[in-house]
Amino acid sequence: MNTRPRKPIPVTLLAWLVLILTASNLLRAAGAVAFQETLAAYNATVTPAYILLSGLFWGASGGLLSWSLWLRMPWSGKMLAGWAAGYGCWYWFDRLALQAPPPNTVFALGVTGFLALLLLSAFLPANRRWFEK
Repeated sequence: MNTRPRKPIPVTLLAWLVLILTASNLLRAAGAVAFQETLAAYNATVTPAYILLSGLFWGASGGLLSWSLWLRMPWSGKMLAGWAAGYGCWYWFDRLALQAPPPNTVFALGVTGFLALLLLSAFLPANRRWFEK
C-alpha cells in the first residue's frame, strides 16, 4: 500500500505549466540556432546569441523548477515564486526594450496574468504545506 500523500492538483498543474514554458524556451533556443542566418538577413534587433542564451537559461531553470516541484523539494515553492517574478520581469524587458514593434499586447497581458497566477499559487496555504512537509 502506498503511504505517500497524493500530490495536490494545483501542484501538478503548476509542474505541467512550468514544463510548457520550459519547452517553449528550449524551442526558442533551437530556433535561434536553426534560423540564425534568417535573423541576420533581416537585421533582427537582437542577436541569435541573445535568443539562444536566454532560451537556454529559462529552459534550464524551468527544468530544474519542474523537477523540484515533481519531487517535492522543500525549496521549490520559493523557487517557483522567484522564477515566476524573474520570468515576468525579463519578459516585459524583452518585449518593451528589445522588440520593435512590440508584439500582441493582449497575448503579453495573458502571459503576465499566467505568471501572476504561478506566483500567487506558490503562496496558497495548501501548496505551502505540501512543499514544507
